[in-house]
Amino acid sequence: MNKIYAIRLLTGTDVPRRAAEAMGLTDAAICQWPDELPESIEARVTFRFSKLPPKLQRKHLEFAKKSEVA
Repeated sequence: MNKIYAIRLLTGTDVPRRAAEAMGLTDAAICQWPDELPESIEARVTFRFSKLPPKLQRKHLEFAKKSEVA
């Protein structure tokens, strides 16, 4: 999973600050993520995503997938 996809999956936006809030981290921590996330971070992103309400999961996933193609 790459960093931009993870941010979009967590937030439904391209805003790292929102991803930081969702993960309980600082903006700086998100900005320091490598472009390709290691399995440990990917697992945390997936866990946080799974805790979103189903309606938000669908919305965020749709945004992330559309943005990935564009």
